[in-house]
Amino acid sequence: MGTSLTVLGRLTTTDFDSIGQARDHTEDEVEAESLRARLERELSALAQELGAIQRGIMGMENALQQSFPDLTQQLEALNKEMQEVVQEHNRKLEEQWSQNQDQQEDQKCDAFEQSGRDNTREYNERLEALQGESKQGKTKEIKNLWRRISRRTHPDRTDNPVMHELFREGRSCYNRNDLEGLRSVWACVLLGRSRILSQLIDRINDLTHQIDNARANLSAIKHSNSWLMWLDYKETQKRPHVENFYRNLLSQRVQQLRQQIHMIDQTRYPPPEVRTYTSTSTGFGWTTF
Repeated sequence: MGTSLTVLGRLTTTDFDSIGQARDHTEDEVEAESLRARLERELSALAQELGAIQRGIMGMENALQQSFPDLTQQLEALNKEMQEVVQEHNRKLEEQWSQNQDQQEDQKCDAFEQSGRDNTREYNERLEALQGESKQGKTKEIKNLWRRISRRTHPDRTDNPVMHELFREGRSCYNRNDLEGLRSVWACVLLGRSRILSQLIDRINDLTHQIDNARANLSAIKHSNSWLMWLDYKETQKRPHVENFYRNLLSQRVQQLRQQIHMIDQTRYPPPEVRTYTSTSTGFGWTTF
């Protein structure tokens, strides 16, 4: 059985009992297991590197927050206030939505009562018919899948031990009415490989996807302001520059939160009072804020 997997090493002893029976590895399974092990190590190394960077950045941010307690407290208070404003806003929206739903439900109930018992009986009959069709359709698919599997894997039709193994597993799924299990067995039959090899290849594909994501996350964090700040913060001479930047950043966040809260609930930050001064001698005046 051919494979495109690259041989990266040989394993001497491995135990696979995923299908309830011990069996010798084929060459493809050994190659797949070797590749899986290498990818596991690569993913672990990426996770450790990413974790170390994230812990370093979090430690820097905690230290910077302690350096500016006043701004940090303001930011925490505004975040809490923002959460309360948003919750209150959402609560009002939910109340309006609930009132509309109640009105619609009342209208539906009235219409249903007026339709009489005939509509109820017709509804139940349609529901039973749909459920019966769904059950029959599933049973038919199970039978068709088992028929296809047995035609290709029955010991009387093939001498391939892998197919015999799939035949036994397919028969077990058929007896349990396990549709998903039969679909999985049928996929292995079409690919001409054992369940063990299929599971290894699925794991390899999953590891490859996780590694791609880890590399993307690592690249993104190394192009972020937090990464650049952390690199400078570790150098004593550049630390004051980082502290000054972070203080300005906190001040900017405070202003932004105040503006956002004002937009959501203007009663929290009312406009300043307008006062008019009038001269007693000339009668002219001007407005001040």
